Amino acid sequence: MSMFIKLSVHYYDDVVLASLEDAHEVMFTRGLAYCGRTPTGGLILRSKVLELTRKTTQAQALRVAERLCQPVGDFEGPWVKVAAGYQVRNWSHYQDQLDQIESRRKADRERKRSERQRKTVRGTSRDMSQDESRDVTGGDKEREGDAAAAARGGSVDLPGDLLVLRTKFREWTALAEVSWSSLKADQVAEISQLIATHGDTRLLETAKATHRSAAFVQAFIPTWRDLAGPRLVAADEPRCDVCGTTERRHDAAAYADHEFQEAS
Repeated sequence: MSMFIKLSVHYYDDVVLASLEDAHEVMFTRGLAYCGRTPTGGLILRSKVLELTRKTTQAQALRVAERLCQPVGDFEGPWVKVAAGYQVRNWSHYQDQLDQIESRRKADRERKRSERQRKTVRGTSRDMSQDESRDVTGGDKEREGDAAAAARGGSVDLPGDLLVLRTKFREWTALAEVSWSSLKADQVAEISQLIATHGDTRLLETAKATHRSAAFVQAFIPTWRDLAGPRLVAADEPRCDVCGTTERRHDAAAYADHEFQEAS
């Protein structure tokens, strides 16, 4: 079934159609539409003729159809009467070219559908490949990033304490992809100070709890800054042979007091 038919924009210049009434033109054009919708090869069944008219009787419809089969002078009518009904004369003139167009359109649709399927398959394969690569070569990608940053002049010469912390990051899956390659000198210094204050284990545990897919290690710096500092622990001093005190005080303060009294 075709949803279209070919109809010349000059069809009404046909000598036969031009000499007939509006009812004949209506039946002619509706007949083409019927043949395009129904795969009859241009045949219009006698029982269908009434459907091709406007508010008329079967007898009147048949008379209109008969008139379309009659010539006008040397010009043949657009229809030919046959046993089953009426055959559109030169149906191939109206339909063959359209069939070719429809075939090309169908081929284009199939080609585009195949292309979409191939793209979908390639996209799926690429995603799977990226996932596998991410799982297996995360450390390699980080090293490549470090090398690229170094080529751009970035600060990637990490001190030993940061290298240890980075190694611990890579041992934990959720933090393995965090980049260390774009750290600036002041950020390196601050992280070193945070390690000295809190220890790398505490920084790592805090990062585990708050990572939320952070892409760069500097994203953790604000959280690490907010960590409570270590508390000074008071120590019970034994009775000092010099000063004789037994009060509790901080280790550093007790030692300084002791040294002062010895010097006196």
